[in-house]
Amino acid sequence: MNWMDLGINLVESILFAWLISRFVDIDKEKKIYFYIVYCLVITLETSALNFFTFYDGLYSFLFVLISYSFLVLFEDKQNQNNRFSNLIYIINLDTMLSAGNELFFLLSYFLLGLSPNIVYTTLPILIGFILSRFFFLIIMITIHKFTSKYKKLNSSHTVYFVFIFALISVITVLNENVLYQGTDHFILLININLLLCSISFVSYYLFCKSSYDNFQLTENRILTTQLQNIQAVTQEFKEKEKTIRTMKHDLKNQLIAIDGYLKTGDIEKCREQIQNDLSM
Repeated sequence: MNWMDLGINLVESILFAWLISRFVDIDKEKKIYFYIVYCLVITLETSALNFFTFYDGLYSFLFVLISYSFLVLFEDKQNQNNRFSNLIYIINLDTMLSAGNELFFLLSYFLLGLSPNIVYTTLPILIGFILSRFFFLIIMITIHKFTSKYKKLNSSHTVYFVFIFALISVITVLNENVLYQGTDHFILLININLLLCSISFVSYYLFCKSSYDNFQLTENRILTTQLQNIQAVTQEFKEKEKTIRTMKHDLKNQLIAIDGYLKTGDIEKCREQIQNDLSM
């Protein structure tokens, strides 16, 4: 592990923090602390696992766990997403990172006519980083574009999507650590990683669409309930207005009758009318 590797890990952790903050509303008062602490922890995790050459599956698991924990800690409680939605986003981020990196790196090998051994021994670390992250950046920027439309995701099928993304993540890890290490067939590896990226991207889009449709359905139900309440209040107002008009009409007739008795000087009839009106 040298300073170049450490710098690359730091840049990558900053990229992760930016992508996460685009999807999740981080508390404004805690945002600077989120960037500092998250970048520091992810950088140390990546550097330590690279130094001790741990199994890549452990890196993926720790990345998801750490990222999700930071979201729970730093997310704005007043504008928070569904927690499963955050988990789906983190797992998808890790899946696209892993599969996307391998896909573009393999394409680079194939187009340059180089073998993995030659690339690993002759390609500078910085160039390798740029090549392996380029595809990932394209995909995540695309995801960010339509994610911004579907803010506050909360699908009725969220749990099923969590299972799907977890399965994709496991397959990606197995692909990196089993198949990739055991074959030099570029076309096979490229197709597998392309398939994983496609499944992950399409699944994430379907999740966002499902969440948006669920949101629209909920909004329609709320609007329907509000409309029904307005109609009920309007009907009640009309009935009360009709009752008031009837009472006004009856009162007018009573006053006309009393006025007639007063004009004829029939006080008894006038009193009798008043008593009848008061007893009603």
